[in-house]
Amino acid sequence: MRRGLAGVLFGRFSMISVDSRREVKCSFHLLSCCSVVVSVSVVSLDKALETNHLNARVGDNVEIKCDVTGSPIPPIVWRRNQLDLSTITEEDVRVFSDGSLYLTRIQLQHAGNYTCHAQRNKDVVQTHVLTVHTVPEVHVTPRIQSKRPGEDATMLCHVAGEPFPKVEWLKNDDSLKMENTKKYQLIGNGTALKIKDIGFADTGAYMCQASSIGGLTRDISSLVVQEQPTPTSANEERRFFAFHDWGVSIYEPTACRLYHRIQSTDIIPGTQEYVCGDKRVKCSWGRAINVANRYVYASQPERDRVIIISKVQMVVVDVIRDAGQKRKHHTVHPEPIDGQFDLVTGLFIPSSEQELSHHSFKYGYVTHTNQRGLYKLDLVNLRYTRSVDLTPYNCVPLHIQFSALYGMVIMQCMEPITKRPTGQLVLDYVTDTVVATKSSLLGVPYVSPDSRKLITVDRTASGTTIIVQEITPYGLMFLFDVKTTLNISDVAFYPSQTTHSYDIYASAQDKEDLLFLNLLTGKVDIITGVGKAVPVNLTEWSNPNRPISGSGLFGQYMVTPASEALFVINGRSRTVNCEIGSVIHPNAIVWTTIKFY
Repeated sequence: MRRGLAGVLFGRFSMISVDSRREVKCSFHLLSCCSVVVSVSVVSLDKALETNHLNARVGDNVEIKCDVTGSPIPPIVWRRNQLDLSTITEEDVRVFSDGSLYLTRIQLQHAGNYTCHAQRNKDVVQTHVLTVHTVPEVHVTPRIQSKRPGEDATMLCHVAGEPFPKVEWLKNDDSLKMENTKKYQLIGNGTALKIKDIGFADTGAYMCQASSIGGLTRDISSLVVQEQPTPTSANEERRFFAFHDWGVSIYEPTACRLYHRIQSTDIIPGTQEYVCGDKRVKCSWGRAINVANRYVYASQPERDRVIIISKVQMVVVDVIRDAGQKRKHHTVHPEPIDGQFDLVTGLFIPSSEQELSHHSFKYGYVTHTNQRGLYKLDLVNLRYTRSVDLTPYNCVPLHIQFSALYGMVIMQCMEPITKRPTGQLVLDYVTDTVVATKSSLLGVPYVSPDSRKLITVDRTASGTTIIVQEITPYGLMFLFDVKTTLNISDVAFYPSQTTHSYDIYASAQDKEDLLFLNLLTGKVDIITGVGKAVPVNLTEWSNPNRPISGSGLFGQYMVTPASEALFVINGRSRTVNCEIGSVIHPNAIVWTTIKFY
């Protein structure tokens, strides 16, 4: 049926041209026979520009232009994980009126995909794939050692970086001739260098070097060969603080020597109060942490305070009672909701022990009782910035872990009221959008210090399943799982002896055993005879009844408490180094490092 212009009240015509560009649509709206109003919307994108790859280094500022064009120039919408980036109030992620996206002081969590499209046309989309790299980090030990001719010398190296760097050893700026196996033995992928049957010519500066797109970094371990070796003391010493019923005891792990004891009845300086309250009253400890390797903060929830211990003086130097005190040592807490503090259930902050983080985490998360969601907490200004609704996933977060790599926030979820587990959920740290869920993956998550492995510990009545996943740019990738009859109480990461990554040690709730798991090979070992753990019913504040704590990078020892003793474990040989008795119900261990110059 033919129609003339005068008989058209409303008509739509589309013209499509196909060449090296995406679909172009022109729409004409004819409204009457006497007046014609034409609305033209043209959007195009060169096919060669559909995906744009960008590289940036941590700390850079990056401006990303959208290549979607049109006539007239269309308003541009930028998204990450389907979230409109103009809706988030982030100083380091800004969308400008000219259609560009500006990322300020880029961190590893900014890596990922950013898409742009015209506001009036969501079909023509450009994807920008941002890769973020770091300057490699290198650490060696010992700094200097003196040996006799004919002895062997060993130097350890730990490397971190994104992407993971190439590792090699040099002597006095020259590459070592590693084919000389009678002289040099390289362990793992450069984690250790062993020099055999040394002579005077082996004196020199041995450098562990890491190189990648992010740059080149070296660290030096010096070897001096002489007939009468100069005594070289360690440049640092590790000690651990053990919190128990009657105070705090500080030990050196190699000889298991007691350095100092803080009694429960010691007076806190500047007060008339005892360290643990009244005389003949047992101490009640919540959590304890190492702060800036200068102080140990330990909470006493029953007394509503935090005590501060100097790691050098090994005495209590301050006490915190109120959050708002204008003092050298102070704490903060979330604001009450409708005057009720009991709504605040959990406060989750990224670990300061993570590699590669470069102080990049600006936010933590707060959970409220039985609420399926999170409140994002600005750690600098100490205020909530926005809320995250997890109702569609029936998720009340129970435990939360942060990955510096790829900006993942991994949480264990449960139902409100019933507390039935509902699986594992992964959040994007930049946008707070859910990027992955797995209802069948139950248990407590643990992220390795290098952000490359996620361990999930699923406890059941018959034992525990340990699920190992790799953290990749494309999400979590299942590697393997290990089933054990041990009821796992706590997990600690331990530096691998063959890679620049980590393995784990796990303690048992009700058996005198520790489990070692090699995260590269899946090999399992059991260390027995570590004493009976503190009964579960005597533990408070959601603490594990048998915590286990490692002494950090290059640290050889781990400590786990029994009911009335402390067991020091040699992590390298996977044996019990010593048992320290007469320590009643120890429930928290904190390591510190004393450096000598």
